Amino acid sequence: MPESFRPVRELLEAAAAFRKSSKLPVLSLGGGAAVPSENRSGATTDQQMLRLWLDSKRSKHTRRAYAQDLKVFNDFLAALPPQSAEGGRRPDKLHEITVMHIEAFLRHMERHKVPPRTQARRLSSIKSLLTFAQQTGYLHFNVGSVVKLPPFPDGIAERILSESEVHACIYAAPKGRDRAVLRFLYSTGCRNEELRRVRWEHLHYREARMAVQLFGKGGRTRYVAVPLDLRTELEGLRRANMSGFVFESCGGKQLGEKDVWRIVQRAARRAGITRQISPHCFRHSHASHALSRGADIQVVQKTLGHTSIRTTGDYLHIERGDSSAMYLDPSALGDVE
Repeated sequence: MPESFRPVRELLEAAAAFRKSSKLPVLSLGGGAAVPSENRSGATTDQQMLRLWLDSKRSKHTRRAYAQDLKVFNDFLAALPPQSAEGGRRPDKLHEITVMHIEAFLRHMERHKVPPRTQARRLSSIKSLLTFAQQTGYLHFNVGSVVKLPPFPDGIAERILSESEVHACIYAAPKGRDRAVLRFLYSTGCRNEELRRVRWEHLHYREARMAVQLFGKGGRTRYVAVPLDLRTELEGLRRANMSGFVFESCGGKQLGEKDVWRIVQRAARRAGITRQISPHCFRHSHASHALSRGADIQVVQKTLGHTSIRTTGDYLHIERGDSSAMYLDPSALGDVE
Protein backbone atom coordinates (compact mmCIF):
# COMPACT_ATOMS: atom_id res chain seq x y z
CA MET A 1 0.00 0.00 0.00
CA PRO A 2 1.38 3.46 -0.87
CA GLU A 3 2.80 5.46 2.03
CA SER A 4 0.15 8.16 1.55
CA PHE A 5 -2.57 5.60 2.34
CA ARG A 6 -0.98 4.45 5.59
CA PRO A 7 -3.27 6.54 7.88
CA VAL A 8 -6.31 5.03 6.14
CA ARG A 9 -4.95 1.52 6.62
CA GLU A 10 -4.23 2.17 10.30
CA LEU A 11 -7.73 3.56 10.78
CA LEU A 12 -9.27 0.47 9.17
CA GLU A 13 -7.14 -1.77 11.38
CA ALA A 14 -8.26 0.16 14.45
CA ALA A 15 -11.90 -0.19 13.36
CA ALA A 16 -11.43 -3.94 12.97
CA ALA A 17 -9.86 -4.08 16.43
CA PHE A 18 -12.90 -2.26 17.80
CA ARG A 19 -15.21 -4.98 16.51
CA LYS A 20 -13.11 -7.81 17.96
CA SER A 21 -11.65 -6.25 21.12
CA SER A 22 -12.49 -7.28 24.65
CA LYS A 23 -14.71 -5.12 26.77
CA LEU A 24 -13.18 -2.18 28.57
CA PRO A 25 -14.96 0.38 30.77
CA VAL A 26 -15.79 3.43 28.70
CA LEU A 27 -17.95 6.50 29.00
CA SER A 28 -21.67 5.90 29.11
CA LEU A 29 -22.33 8.94 26.98
CA GLY A 30 -24.90 8.32 24.31
CA GLY A 31 -25.63 8.78 20.75
CA GLY A 32 -24.63 9.57 17.29
CA ALA A 33 -26.38 12.87 16.71
CA ALA A 34 -24.52 15.90 15.35
CA VAL A 35 -21.72 13.87 13.79
CA PRO A 36 -20.06 16.17 11.21
CA SER A 37 -20.45 15.29 7.54
CA GLU A 38 -16.64 15.26 7.22
CA ASN A 39 -16.42 12.48 9.80
CA ARG A 40 -13.71 10.06 8.64
CA SER A 41 -13.50 7.93 11.76
CA GLY A 42 -16.12 5.42 10.71
CA ALA A 43 -17.76 5.85 14.13
CA THR A 44 -21.42 6.85 14.22
CA THR A 45 -21.92 6.76 17.98
CA ASP A 46 -19.98 8.00 20.99
CA GLN A 47 -19.38 4.44 22.15
CA GLN A 48 -17.81 3.54 18.82
CA MET A 49 -15.61 6.63 18.92
CA LEU A 50 -14.50 5.86 22.47
CA ARG A 51 -13.66 2.29 21.56
CA LEU A 52 -11.84 3.39 18.41
CA TRP A 53 -9.77 5.83 20.45
CA LEU A 54 -8.89 3.22 23.08
CA ASP A 55 -7.97 0.66 20.44
CA SER A 56 -5.61 3.17 18.82
CA LYS A 57 -3.39 2.78 21.90
CA ARG A 58 -1.07 -0.17 21.42
CA SER A 59 -0.29 -0.85 25.06
CA LYS A 60 -2.97 -2.67 27.02
CA HIS A 61 -1.77 -0.85 30.13
CA THR A 62 -2.32 2.51 28.43
CA ARG A 63 -5.81 1.44 27.32
CA ARG A 64 -6.67 0.32 30.82
CA ALA A 65 -5.37 3.53 32.42
CA TYR A 66 -7.18 5.76 29.89
CA ALA A 67 -10.42 3.81 30.34
CA GLN A 68 -10.21 4.20 34.12
CA ASP A 69 -9.56 7.94 33.84
CA LEU A 70 -12.49 8.39 31.46
CA LYS A 71 -14.76 6.43 33.81
CA VAL A 72 -13.96 8.87 36.62
CA PHE A 73 -14.79 11.79 34.32
CA ASN A 74 -17.98 10.09 33.19
CA ASP A 75 -19.08 9.49 36.78
CA PHE A 76 -18.52 13.18 37.51
CA LEU A 77 -20.58 14.25 34.49
CA ALA A 78 -23.37 11.79 35.31
CA ALA A 79 -23.62 13.24 38.84
CA LEU A 80 -24.12 16.80 37.60
CA PRO A 81 -27.62 18.25 37.93
CA PRO A 82 -29.50 18.82 34.67
CA GLN A 83 -28.48 22.47 34.92
CA SER A 84 -25.79 23.97 37.14
CA ALA A 85 -24.06 27.33 37.31
CA GLU A 86 -20.67 25.68 37.79
CA GLY A 87 -20.65 23.09 35.03
CA GLY A 88 -23.43 24.23 32.73
CA ARG A 89 -25.98 21.76 31.37
CA ARG A 90 -25.21 18.11 32.00
CA PRO A 91 -23.91 16.62 28.73
CA ASP A 92 -25.55 13.53 27.31
CA LYS A 93 -23.31 13.25 24.27
CA LEU A 94 -19.64 13.71 23.53
CA HIS A 95 -20.14 16.81 21.41
CA GLU A 96 -21.99 18.48 24.31
CA ILE A 97 -18.91 18.51 26.57
CA THR A 98 -17.69 22.08 27.02
CA VAL A 99 -14.71 23.85 28.55
CA MET A 100 -16.90 24.57 31.56
CA HIS A 101 -17.40 20.86 32.18
CA ILE A 102 -13.67 20.15 32.09
CA GLU A 103 -12.83 23.12 34.32
CA ALA A 104 -15.56 22.03 36.76
CA PHE A 105 -14.00 18.55 36.82
CA LEU A 106 -10.62 20.05 37.71
CA ARG A 107 -12.15 22.07 40.56
CA HIS A 108 -13.95 18.92 41.74
CA MET A 109 -10.65 17.02 41.92
CA GLU A 110 -8.98 19.90 43.77
CA ARG A 111 -11.77 19.99 46.36
CA HIS A 112 -11.39 16.26 46.91
CA LYS A 113 -7.62 16.64 47.27
CA VAL A 114 -6.77 14.41 44.31
CA PRO A 115 -2.95 14.45 43.93
CA PRO A 116 -1.79 16.96 41.28
CA ARG A 117 -0.10 14.23 39.26
CA THR A 118 -3.34 12.23 39.10
CA GLN A 119 -5.25 15.39 38.12
CA ALA A 120 -2.83 15.97 35.24
CA ARG A 121 -3.04 12.35 34.08
CA ARG A 122 -6.85 12.35 34.03
CA LEU A 123 -6.95 15.63 32.16
CA SER A 124 -4.43 14.30 29.65
CA SER A 125 -6.73 11.34 29.00
CA ILE A 126 -9.69 13.63 28.36
CA LYS A 127 -7.64 15.86 26.07
CA SER A 128 -6.35 12.83 24.16
CA LEU A 129 -9.89 11.58 23.49
CA LEU A 130 -11.17 14.97 22.34
CA THR A 131 -8.11 15.52 20.13
CA PHE A 132 -8.55 12.12 18.49
CA ALA A 133 -12.28 12.74 17.92
CA GLN A 134 -11.61 16.12 16.34
CA GLN A 135 -8.70 14.94 14.19
CA THR A 136 -10.79 12.12 12.74
CA GLY A 137 -13.67 14.50 12.00
CA TYR A 138 -16.06 13.06 14.58
CA LEU A 139 -16.16 16.40 16.44
CA HIS A 140 -16.14 19.89 14.96
CA PHE A 141 -14.15 21.34 17.85
CA ASN A 142 -11.62 20.16 20.42
CA VAL A 143 -12.61 21.99 23.60
CA GLY A 144 -9.83 20.25 25.51
CA SER A 145 -7.15 22.09 23.54
CA VAL A 146 -7.69 25.31 25.51
CA VAL A 147 -7.54 23.64 28.94
CA LYS A 148 -4.04 23.64 30.43
CA LEU A 149 -2.62 20.84 32.52
CA PRO A 150 -2.35 21.76 36.21
CA PRO A 151 1.21 22.28 37.45
CA PHE A 152 2.66 19.58 39.65
CA PRO A 153 6.10 18.75 41.05
CA ASP A 154 7.81 16.10 38.95
CA GLY A 155 8.86 14.14 42.05
CA ILE A 156 11.69 12.40 40.20
CA ALA A 157 14.18 13.15 42.97
CA GLU A 158 12.07 11.24 45.49
CA ARG A 159 11.99 8.20 43.19
CA ILE A 160 15.75 7.96 42.68
CA LEU A 161 17.64 5.53 44.89
CA SER A 162 21.19 6.25 45.92
CA GLU A 163 23.86 3.89 44.62
CA SER A 164 24.20 2.38 48.10
CA GLU A 165 20.43 1.78 48.25
CA VAL A 166 20.51 0.05 44.86
CA HIS A 167 23.36 -2.18 46.03
CA ALA A 168 21.54 -2.95 49.28
CA CYS A 169 18.34 -3.93 47.46
CA ILE A 170 20.15 -6.17 44.99
CA TYR A 171 22.07 -8.07 47.63
CA ALA A 172 19.09 -8.28 49.98
CA ALA A 173 17.17 -10.19 47.30
CA PRO A 174 17.50 -13.98 47.25
CA LYS A 175 20.00 -15.32 44.75
CA GLY A 176 18.44 -16.55 41.55
CA ARG A 177 15.42 -15.01 39.87
CA ASP A 178 14.73 -12.19 42.36
CA ARG A 179 18.29 -10.88 42.39
CA ALA A 180 18.52 -11.21 38.61
CA VAL A 181 15.32 -9.18 38.21
CA LEU A 182 16.75 -6.28 40.23
CA ARG A 183 20.10 -6.37 38.45
CA PHE A 184 18.37 -6.44 35.07
CA LEU A 185 16.07 -3.52 35.97
CA TYR A 186 19.02 -1.42 37.07
CA SER A 187 21.56 -2.33 34.40
CA THR A 188 19.17 -1.91 31.45
CA GLY A 189 16.96 0.87 32.83
CA CYS A 190 13.99 -1.02 31.40
CA ARG A 191 10.34 -0.73 32.35
CA ASN A 192 8.41 -3.41 34.22
CA GLU A 193 6.60 -4.58 31.07
CA GLU A 194 9.80 -4.57 29.04
CA LEU A 195 11.51 -6.86 31.54
CA ARG A 196 8.62 -9.32 31.56
CA ARG A 197 8.57 -9.57 27.75
CA VAL A 198 12.23 -10.54 27.38
CA ARG A 199 12.68 -14.03 25.94
CA TRP A 200 15.91 -15.99 25.59
CA GLU A 201 16.15 -15.23 21.89
CA HIS A 202 16.23 -11.51 22.77
CA LEU A 203 19.67 -11.89 24.39
CA HIS A 204 22.62 -11.48 22.03
CA TYR A 205 26.25 -12.05 23.04
CA ARG A 206 29.17 -10.20 21.48
CA GLU A 207 32.70 -10.22 22.89
CA ALA A 208 32.61 -8.74 26.40
CA ARG A 209 29.03 -7.50 26.26
CA MET A 210 25.51 -8.77 26.12
CA ALA A 211 22.93 -6.90 24.04
CA VAL A 212 19.31 -7.14 25.15
CA GLN A 213 16.46 -6.49 22.74
CA LEU A 214 13.69 -4.57 24.53
CA PHE A 215 10.20 -3.87 23.25
CA GLY A 216 9.07 -0.48 24.50
CA LYS A 217 6.14 1.88 24.20
CA GLY A 218 4.44 2.33 20.88
CA GLY A 219 5.93 -0.88 19.51
CA ARG A 220 9.42 0.64 19.44
CA THR A 221 12.36 -1.76 19.74
CA ARG A 222 15.79 -0.90 21.10
CA TYR A 223 18.98 -2.78 21.94
CA VAL A 224 20.71 -2.17 25.25
CA ALA A 225 24.27 -3.34 25.89
CA VAL A 226 25.03 -4.54 29.41
CA PRO A 227 28.14 -6.12 30.98
CA LEU A 228 28.56 -9.77 30.07
CA ASP A 229 28.88 -10.86 33.69
CA LEU A 230 25.10 -10.58 33.96
CA ARG A 231 24.97 -13.56 31.58
CA THR A 232 26.12 -16.01 34.27
CA GLU A 233 23.21 -15.18 36.54
CA LEU A 234 20.69 -15.31 33.70
CA GLU A 235 22.03 -18.65 32.47
CA GLY A 236 21.37 -20.01 35.94
CA LEU A 237 17.68 -19.28 35.37
CA ARG A 238 17.68 -20.94 31.97
CA ARG A 239 18.35 -24.43 33.26
CA ALA A 240 14.91 -24.70 34.86
CA ASN A 241 13.06 -22.43 32.43
CA MET A 242 9.71 -23.66 31.11
CA SER A 243 8.01 -20.68 29.46
CA GLY A 244 10.67 -19.28 27.15
CA PHE A 245 10.62 -15.99 29.04
CA VAL A 246 13.81 -15.11 30.87
CA PHE A 247 11.90 -14.18 34.01
CA GLU A 248 9.06 -16.49 34.92
CA SER A 249 6.84 -17.31 37.88
CA CYS A 250 7.29 -20.29 40.16
CA GLY A 251 4.63 -22.03 38.10
CA GLY A 252 6.69 -21.73 34.94
CA LYS A 253 4.68 -18.90 33.36
CA GLN A 254 5.56 -15.36 32.28
CA LEU A 255 6.24 -13.20 35.32
CA GLY A 256 3.29 -10.93 36.14
CA GLU A 257 3.36 -7.18 36.64
CA LYS A 258 2.50 -7.51 40.33
CA ASP A 259 5.15 -10.20 40.75
CA VAL A 260 7.89 -7.72 39.79
CA TRP A 261 6.47 -5.21 42.28
CA ARG A 262 6.54 -7.81 45.06
CA ILE A 263 10.14 -8.77 44.26
CA VAL A 264 11.22 -5.12 44.46
CA GLN A 265 9.29 -4.33 47.63
CA ARG A 266 10.49 -7.45 49.48
CA ALA A 267 14.09 -6.59 48.66
CA ALA A 268 13.59 -2.98 49.77
CA ARG A 269 12.17 -4.07 53.12
CA ARG A 270 15.06 -6.49 53.68
CA ALA A 271 17.48 -3.69 52.80
CA GLY A 272 15.89 -1.46 55.46
CA ILE A 273 14.36 1.04 53.01
CA THR A 274 11.12 2.27 54.53
CA ARG A 275 9.75 4.49 51.76
CA GLN A 276 7.70 3.10 48.88
CA ILE A 277 9.89 1.62 46.14
CA SER A 278 8.64 0.60 42.70
CA PRO A 279 10.33 -1.20 39.78
CA HIS A 280 10.44 2.16 37.96
CA CYS A 281 12.72 3.53 40.70
CA PHE A 282 15.53 1.43 39.23
CA ARG A 283 14.95 3.04 35.83
CA HIS A 284 15.11 6.53 37.36
CA SER A 285 18.21 5.53 39.31
CA HIS A 286 19.91 4.14 36.20
CA ALA A 287 19.46 7.45 34.37
CA SER A 288 20.59 9.59 37.28
CA HIS A 289 23.63 7.49 38.19
CA ALA A 290 24.79 7.09 34.58
CA LEU A 291 24.59 10.86 33.94
CA SER A 292 26.39 11.67 37.18
CA ARG A 293 29.20 9.29 36.15
CA GLY A 294 29.68 11.02 32.82
CA ALA A 295 27.39 9.23 30.37
CA ASP A 296 26.41 11.30 27.33
CA ILE A 297 22.77 12.36 27.59
CA GLN A 298 21.99 11.02 24.12
CA VAL A 299 23.35 7.61 25.08
CA VAL A 300 21.09 7.59 28.13
CA GLN A 301 18.16 8.70 25.98
CA LYS A 302 18.64 5.80 23.57
CA THR A 303 19.21 3.30 26.37
CA LEU A 304 15.99 4.24 28.15
CA GLY A 305 14.00 4.61 24.93
CA HIS A 306 12.95 8.22 25.51
CA THR A 307 11.42 9.73 22.38
CA SER A 308 12.44 13.22 23.52
CA ILE A 309 15.78 14.21 24.97
CA ARG A 310 13.91 16.67 27.18
CA THR A 311 12.61 13.70 29.17
CA THR A 312 16.16 12.48 29.76
CA GLY A 313 17.25 16.02 30.57
CA ASP A 314 14.95 16.02 33.61
CA TYR A 315 17.63 14.00 35.40
CA LEU A 316 20.40 16.50 34.73
CA HIS A 317 19.26 19.04 37.30
CA ILE A 318 19.28 16.29 39.94
CA GLU A 319 22.67 14.74 39.22
CA ARG A 320 25.16 16.07 37.12
CA GLY A 321 30.68 0.96 24.92
CA ASP A 322 27.95 2.68 24.11
CA SER A 323 25.21 2.05 26.58
CA SER A 324 24.81 4.15 29.68
CA ALA A 325 24.96 0.87 31.64
CA MET A 326 28.73 0.97 31.07
CA TYR A 327 28.96 3.98 33.40
CA LEU A 328 27.33 2.30 36.39
CA ASP A 329 29.24 1.07 39.41
CA PRO A 330 30.42 -2.44 38.44
CA SER A 331 30.02 -3.70 42.00
CA ALA A 332 26.24 -3.46 41.61
CA LEU A 333 26.36 -5.75 38.58
CA GLY A 334 28.66 -8.45 39.92
CA ASP A 335 27.36 -11.17 42.19
CA VAL A 336 28.40 -11.05 45.83
CA GLU A 337 27.98 -13.89 48.29
